[in-house]
Amino acid sequence: MESIRATRLRRRIMRSMGPSSVLLFAALRMMTRAFWPCAIVAALFALHPLRAESVAWVSERKDVLSGTFWMTTMIAYAWYVRRPGVGRYVVVAASLGGVEEDYAFATEILLHVRRDEAKQIA
Repeated sequence: MESIRATRLRRRIMRSMGPSSVLLFAALRMMTRAFWPCAIVAALFALHPLRAESVAWVSERKDVLSGTFWMTTMIAYAWYVRRPGVGRYVVVAASLGGVEEDYAFATEILLHVRRDEAKQIA
Protein backbone atom coordinates (compact mmCIF):
# COMPACT_ATOMS: atom_id res chain seq x y z
CA MET A 1 0.00 0.00 0.00
CA GLU A 2 1.27 3.44 -0.92
CA SER A 3 1.69 6.03 1.82
CA ILE A 4 -0.17 9.32 1.75
CA ARG A 5 3.07 11.26 1.36
CA ALA A 6 4.15 9.19 -1.65
CA THR A 7 0.71 9.59 -3.22
CA ARG A 8 0.84 13.36 -2.80
CA LEU A 9 4.33 13.52 -4.27
CA ARG A 10 3.30 11.43 -7.26
CA ARG A 11 0.21 13.56 -7.86
CA ARG A 12 2.20 16.79 -7.57
CA ILE A 13 4.71 15.60 -10.12
CA MET A 14 2.12 14.32 -12.56
CA ARG A 15 -0.31 17.24 -12.37
CA SER A 16 1.77 20.33 -12.02
CA MET A 17 5.35 19.64 -13.01
CA GLY A 18 5.09 16.56 -15.23
CA PRO A 19 4.30 18.30 -18.53
CA SER A 20 6.70 21.14 -17.75
CA SER A 21 9.56 18.78 -17.02
CA VAL A 22 8.92 16.89 -20.27
CA LEU A 23 9.04 20.20 -22.15
CA LEU A 24 12.20 21.18 -20.31
CA PHE A 25 13.80 17.88 -21.27
CA ALA A 26 12.79 18.36 -24.91
CA ALA A 27 14.12 21.94 -25.00
CA LEU A 28 17.45 21.01 -23.42
CA ARG A 29 17.79 17.95 -25.63
CA MET A 30 17.19 20.01 -28.78
CA MET A 31 19.74 22.61 -27.68
CA THR A 32 22.51 20.38 -26.34
CA ARG A 33 21.85 16.94 -27.89
CA ALA A 34 23.01 15.31 -24.64
CA PHE A 35 20.53 12.78 -23.25
CA TRP A 36 21.57 12.00 -19.67
CA PRO A 37 22.44 15.51 -18.44
CA CYS A 38 19.12 16.76 -19.82
CA ALA A 39 17.23 13.88 -18.21
CA ILE A 40 18.83 14.55 -14.82
CA VAL A 41 18.02 18.28 -14.97
CA ALA A 42 14.41 17.57 -15.98
CA ALA A 43 14.01 14.98 -13.20
CA LEU A 44 15.36 17.40 -10.59
CA PHE A 45 13.03 20.09 -11.89
CA ALA A 46 10.07 17.70 -11.62
CA LEU A 47 10.92 16.73 -8.04
CA HIS A 48 11.72 20.18 -6.73
CA PRO A 49 10.06 23.18 -8.38
CA LEU A 50 11.72 26.56 -8.07
CA ARG A 51 8.74 28.07 -6.28
CA ALA A 52 6.54 25.90 -4.07
CA GLU A 53 3.72 28.47 -4.14
CA SER A 54 3.13 27.75 -7.82
CA VAL A 55 2.44 24.12 -7.01
CA ALA A 56 0.48 24.62 -3.80
CA TRP A 57 -1.81 27.56 -4.58
CA VAL A 58 -4.33 27.71 -7.40
CA SER A 59 -3.87 31.48 -7.73
CA GLU A 60 -0.16 30.99 -8.51
CA ARG A 61 -0.68 28.51 -11.34
CA LYS A 62 -0.07 31.34 -13.81
CA ASP A 63 3.65 30.90 -13.10
CA VAL A 64 3.49 27.23 -14.10
CA LEU A 65 1.62 28.15 -17.29
CA SER A 66 4.07 30.93 -18.10
CA GLY A 67 6.99 28.56 -17.56
CA THR A 68 5.36 26.06 -19.91
CA PHE A 69 5.08 28.73 -22.59
CA TRP A 70 8.71 29.72 -21.97
CA MET A 71 9.88 26.15 -22.53
CA THR A 72 7.72 25.91 -25.64
CA THR A 73 9.38 29.10 -26.91
CA MET A 74 12.83 27.57 -26.35
CA ILE A 75 11.81 24.45 -28.31
CA ALA A 76 10.41 26.59 -31.14
CA TYR A 77 13.58 28.69 -31.21
CA ALA A 78 15.85 25.63 -31.36
CA TRP A 79 13.68 24.37 -34.23
CA TYR A 80 13.95 27.77 -35.96
CA VAL A 81 17.74 27.94 -35.61
CA ARG A 82 18.23 24.61 -37.39
CA ARG A 83 16.58 25.93 -40.56
CA PRO A 84 15.48 29.58 -40.39
CA GLY A 85 12.38 30.62 -42.23
CA VAL A 86 9.48 33.02 -41.95
CA GLY A 87 7.03 30.30 -40.92
CA ARG A 88 9.29 29.04 -38.18
CA TYR A 89 9.85 32.59 -36.94
CA VAL A 90 6.08 33.06 -36.69
CA VAL A 91 5.89 29.92 -34.52
CA VAL A 92 8.56 31.36 -32.19
CA ALA A 93 6.71 34.68 -31.97
CA ALA A 94 3.38 32.96 -31.33
CA SER A 95 4.77 30.80 -28.54
CA LEU A 96 6.43 33.86 -26.99
CA GLY A 97 3.02 35.55 -26.89
CA GLY A 98 1.85 33.28 -24.06
CA VAL A 99 4.78 34.09 -21.81
CA GLU A 100 4.24 36.46 -18.91
CA GLU A 101 5.55 40.02 -19.28
CA ASP A 102 8.61 39.62 -17.04
CA TYR A 103 9.65 36.35 -18.65
CA ALA A 104 9.02 37.68 -22.15
CA PHE A 105 11.51 40.50 -21.75
CA ALA A 106 14.20 38.17 -20.42
CA THR A 107 13.46 35.60 -23.14
CA GLU A 108 13.87 38.15 -25.92
CA ILE A 109 17.27 39.14 -24.54
CA LEU A 110 18.27 35.49 -24.12
CA LEU A 111 17.28 34.63 -27.70
CA HIS A 112 19.22 37.59 -29.07
CA VAL A 113 22.37 36.85 -27.05
CA ARG A 114 22.34 33.12 -27.71
CA ARG A 115 21.62 33.40 -31.45
CA ASP A 116 25.21 32.89 -32.62
CA GLU A 117 25.90 30.09 -30.15
CA ALA A 118 22.72 28.26 -31.14
CA LYS A 119 23.74 28.31 -34.81
CA GLN A 120 26.95 26.49 -33.89
CA ILE A 121 24.97 23.66 -32.27
CA ALA A 122 22.64 23.26 -35.25
